[in-house]
Amino acid sequence: MTSYRHCSVAGSTRGFSLVEMMIAIAIGSFLLVGLVQIFAGSKAAYRLSEGLSRSQENGRFALEFMQRDIRMAGHFGCVNQPGLVASGARAMNLLFAPFAAPGTRSFANYDAIAQQSLHFHAAPLGYEYVGTAAPTGPGNSFNVQETPGISSNANDWSPALPAELLGRVVPGSDVVFLHYLSADGVPVTAISPGTIQFPAANWNLLRGDADMPALFGVSQCGSGGVATLFQATTVNSATGTITIEPAVLGGAANGLNASAMVTALEQYPPQQTMLYRAMSIAYYVGVGAGGGPALFRIQFDSAPGGGAVVPRVDEVVDGVDTLQVLYGSGTAAASNVMRNLRTADAVDVANDWPRVGMMQIGLLLRSPERAAVAQRAQAPMVLGVTVNPPNDGRVRNAYEATIAIRNQLFGD
Repeated sequence: MTSYRHCSVAGSTRGFSLVEMMIAIAIGSFLLVGLVQIFAGSKAAYRLSEGLSRSQENGRFALEFMQRDIRMAGHFGCVNQPGLVASGARAMNLLFAPFAAPGTRSFANYDAIAQQSLHFHAAPLGYEYVGTAAPTGPGNSFNVQETPGISSNANDWSPALPAELLGRVVPGSDVVFLHYLSADGVPVTAISPGTIQFPAANWNLLRGDADMPALFGVSQCGSGGVATLFQATTVNSATGTITIEPAVLGGAANGLNASAMVTALEQYPPQQTMLYRAMSIAYYVGVGAGGGPALFRIQFDSAPGGGAVVPRVDEVVDGVDTLQVLYGSGTAAASNVMRNLRTADAVDVANDWPRVGMMQIGLLLRSPERAAVAQRAQAPMVLGVTVNPPNDGRVRNAYEATIAIRNQLFGD
C-alpha cells in the first residue's frame, strides 16, 4: 500500500510582524513630515521673495512716475515763479489766469479762484494730514489699517483738503497738487481777440493722452517772458482753431473763464508764442480696485466751454500704505539753496509755495499677498513719520526720494 505524506518547509510563507509594520509607519511618517516641512519652507521663502520683489518693483515704478511730474511742476515757458516773487510787483504782469475775475488778476490774488485744481500760480501745492506731523516737522506716528477707509473730513488735512479731492483720500496720507504746462507745445501761427490758430497737423502732439482737452496755456520768451492759462470755449482740431470767451475785457464770463485771456495781444506775437496743454495733477493714496490702499494720480481738465473741472483718475500702483511729502525752499526769495524742509501746513502758513524748489517724497509699500512674515520689532519710518502696520504677515518697505523742481529754482 502506497502512502502520501504532505511535507512543508517551515518559514517559507512568512509576513510582516506587527512590530515591523509599526516601525515602517513611523519611518514613513517621519519622512513625510520632513517633506512637508521642506515644501512649506520653500513656499514661505518663495512668498517672501515674491512679496519683496513686488514691493520693490512697485516702489521704483511709483517714485519714477511721480518724479516725472514733479520735475515738470512750474513749467510756464520763460516765466519763473521764484523770479516773480523776487521781482515783486512784476509778477502780475507776467503770469495771467482768466479763471480769476478782472479785479483779482494778479499773482498775489489767485488764491481766490474757487477750484484748487486751477491754482496754477502754485506749482506744487500740498496738504499735510494732521496726524502725521507736528507743526514743526515729522515726529508723530499713526496706525495703518489693513483695509483702509476714506476720510470725508476736509479738516483732517492742513490746509483743508479741497472739494476736488474730498472723499478720495485715506487717512494718514499727504496729498500734493502739481501745476505746469505740458512738455510738448506747438507754435501759434495767428492770434486775435478770442481766437488762437495753430498747425492742425500738430494736434496729436498738443492733445497728448486726452481726447479733447480744454485747459491750455500760451507762453512767449520775449521781453522777459509772459504766460497765460485759460479754458478753450471751442476747439476745432481739423482747422487748428481755438476760441476763447470772453474775447475782450469786460465781456461776460464763460465756462471757467471769469475774464478775457490777455490784456494786450502784442504780448503774444505769432511765431514767437507757443501753445501748451495746462496740466493740473494730484497724487494721493486712496482705496484701490482690490480694496487695499493704492497710489492714485488724478488729472483735471474740462470740456471746451464747460463750467466745471472734470477729473480723470488713474490707479498707479497698489499696496501703497502711505504717502509722505516734505518741501524744501530757500531762505530768501532769490536763493537757490534749498535749506528749509517743512511740511505742507508750515509752507502754507508762511505763504512760501512759490519758493519751493525741492520735494522729498516717501512711500510705504506692502506686498500684494501675505508672506507669513513676523511682525517687525521696530515700526518702519517714512520721512521721519513712524508707521505702525497691522500684524497681517505682509512684507513692507519704505522708499524715499529727493527731487529738484527745476522750474522753481531761482536763476534757471
